[in-house]
Amino acid sequence: MNLNLLRSRAFAFLIDALLFLSVMFVLIRIFNFFAPGSDVREDAMQLYTQKDFIVFTWTMITGAVLMVSYMTWSYTTRGGQTIGHKVARIRIQRRGGGKIGIGGVLRVIAVGILRFVLIVVPGPMIALAGGEVIASVFALIWGLVLIMPIPVQSKPRPVSLWEILGGYEFKSL
Repeated sequence: MNLNLLRSRAFAFLIDALLFLSVMFVLIRIFNFFAPGSDVREDAMQLYTQKDFIVFTWTMITGAVLMVSYMTWSYTTRGGQTIGHKVARIRIQRRGGGKIGIGGVLRVIAVGILRFVLIVVPGPMIALAGGEVIASVFALIWGLVLIMPIPVQSKPRPVSLWEILGGYEFKSL
């Protein structure tokens, strides 16, 4: 993989992640204010209260809808570029070249949702099942490792599993 392209992708990811996390923090505050229930834990070892799960669920649902909307808008109206991609001067395209169509956008979104779920769902589900804190943290770390663009194919150029599943590649501008 071209080192400059990899740097550009990392920079674009950082910008988009900061935008997304900013929105998520605002959503958490809003849902925490309006969600019924108490922040008092029933058990000293309890990771989450019922209110925490309500806030988590609504934040993740809203976050997923916003992510789908943002990706659809970015890839269909902005020439295959999110705000981060625009700043980093890269764009997404079909593997092998060409503009990504609506079917390709839906495929990229499905892969994005899968990656989102791998990060945010396992930890709280382990906590809900009564698992240990370390298991939830390990699930988060494992999810972060899984979503990284680690090359699984090296010919003709290094390609990650996510690019293969999504049918896309990045191009420097």
